[in-house]
Amino acid sequence: VILLDVDNGPEGIVHKANDALYSIAGLISARAALKPGGVLAVWSQGSDSGFTRRLKQAGFAVDEVKVRANGKRGARHV
Repeated sequence: VILLDVDNGPEGIVHKANDALYSIAGLISARAALKPGGVLAVWSQGSDSGFTRRLKQAGFAVDEVKVRANGKRGARHV
């Protein structure tokens, strides 16, 4: 399993160098690092259609699940 906590979205808001993680090349590298049946899990404040498209282009099956930020309360995150 690889877990990315992208907080506000898959952009290098704080560190532009992090943009590479969310590029097609970065996602292909993440996929190559996973064993068969492995999972890339991404926590984000909201959906991002461009990132979803890049995940699919990198060979991932995408399943967005909205969950509460704090147990049964708080905003719903993806």
